[in-house]
Amino acid sequence: MLTGIYNRWFFIEISEKSINKSQRLGETCYVVIFDVDRFKNINDKYGHYIGDKVLIEITDRIKSLIRPYDYFARYGGEEFVVHISNVDDDNLVKVIMERMRLSLCDRNFIVGDLSLTISASFGIARIINNDLGLALKNADMALYRAKETGRNKIVLYSEEDFA
Repeated sequence: MLTGIYNRWFFIEISEKSINKSQRLGETCYVVIFDVDRFKNINDKYGHYIGDKVLIEITDRIKSLIRPYDYFARYGGEEFVVHISNVDDDNLVKVIMERMRLSLCDRNFIVGDLSLTISASFGIARIINNDLGLALKNADMALYRAKETGRNKIVLYSEEDFA
């Protein structure tokens, strides 16, 4: 396992259990999908070994910011997913994600003699009616909106903005 974090399938399984618990406790949950902007360029220019080292460092930086009861997984390729529970305000979620975004783009990634700068785009969706699948779909739409509107940003899904 390259990054040492959950994979997509385990993430879905454990998140569904957490969502049920959060609903019983009256907590709000969110799902966040993020990926590294133009990551393919790193692999193409420097090779997959360097790309893998960057993915490992991304994982380490984000893990250091995740609360013990949140879940973080590799969703696929350079795409990651986070399940956040016990947060009641959309703005607070954006603050948490901004801290993560800055942890990736404010400090270069050092791999051997290379110093690489990256950025990441984030899509966030609230989990409504215990529907993780819908929340993942909405977070993915928000992620694509972040990429379409300039990258290196956070977009929170709302029905009004995506109608």
